[in-house]
Amino acid sequence: MGAFQPLQQHQHGQKPSTPNPAAGYFLPRTVVTWLAVACLSLALLHLLCCSPPGGHQAVFAPLFQYFNGTYSSYISSGVAGAGGGGVERSSCDYSEGRWVWAPGHARRYNGTACNVKPEQDCIRNGRPETGYLDWRWQPAGCGLPAFDAAAFLAAVRGKHVAFVGDSMARNQAESLLCLLGAAFPYDLVGQDAEHYKRQFTRWAFPSHGVTLSTYWAPFLVRSGGKPFNYSMPYNLVYLDELGNRWDADAGTMDVVVLTAGHWFWNPTVYHRGGQVVGVHAHPELNNTEIGFTSPYREAFRKALERLSSDGRRRTVVLGTFAPPHFEGKPIFDPTALEVQDVTKLATMRPDGHPGPYMHRDPFAHGVPERMQTDCLHSCLPGPVDTFNEILLQILSRGR
Repeated sequence: MGAFQPLQQHQHGQKPSTPNPAAGYFLPRTVVTWLAVACLSLALLHLLCCSPPGGHQAVFAPLFQYFNGTYSSYISSGVAGAGGGGVERSSCDYSEGRWVWAPGHARRYNGTACNVKPEQDCIRNGRPETGYLDWRWQPAGCGLPAFDAAAFLAAVRGKHVAFVGDSMARNQAESLLCLLGAAFPYDLVGQDAEHYKRQFTRWAFPSHGVTLSTYWAPFLVRSGGKPFNYSMPYNLVYLDELGNRWDADAGTMDVVVLTAGHWFWNPTVYHRGGQVVGVHAHPELNNTEIGFTSPYREAFRKALERLSSDGRRRTVVLGTFAPPHFEGKPIFDPTALEVQDVTKLATMRPDGHPGPYMHRDPFAHGVPERMQTDCLHSCLPGPVDTFNEILLQILSRGR
């Protein structure tokens, strides 16, 4: 495959005097506002109602303790300055900041040309308003440089970069593929037999000896039921087993981005040692309700244990999905653990979701009585490209 041309600039007229991410959206502003509030409220309501007090912090803190033995003083997560030079990490926190108007900033590739998942290809699906592409994230106290494909490939030269987890991991992986593919040619070198499900895909960038893979593992540990058969009413999760394809390939991975969480909210039956140990949101079974934070923590612990057990030096990046406020990152040998805290910046961009434009021309025959929308993933190109701008800074700092 050859390198792709960036997305062509669309005309929007004059910049509004007070830019708003939702301005000029595809539905009336009141409808958009309520859709955004509904999507965010459902997620936050679940977290508040279904998690024990302090549960959000509890998800990751024991993982850090597990590797460090005791809590150490955390190192602040910073990014490089806009000029490319380093800054004091304590003065730069990419998880805090604001979106600023930047016409053309996210118009760097054509989603159709780089074969993103059709449901995230909002422009192909006829979304008429593209102002969501004209914003950039401004961290507090520093600059976040625009994505530099050459710098990224140089930072991971000769390495295997793997995204492991749910569809949010895949969303970011496909964003990265498109950002890199806009400047460098790549080849599709592997995919699962039912490739339309996109449960495993691998690409190679021969110019730098880099491979990029995405692995479908919504619970990180072994799972069955609904994740592989949507007609099933619940998930089956085996907390003490990995057994996923990513486990078999883990020994080849140099950079691993772990992103999982949303599937833990769904009705689930949890197993350990061949026995059912509890359920979540599945009252039909006469078993103990154990919530999702404890299994979530256990699954991440199992995955991180696997990635630190083979003596290979690698960087592991944990992508956040809910509002835990991490103080920084612990470092342990042989694996460096980073936190990519994108919760706040993503929460502030409800305009970047496909909404009804997860399907082509949803209003071609008028407004349907019932409509399926997507308020979880991001359009590609779109706000999720910022995740990879942050990832580049994490990897550059590691060099």
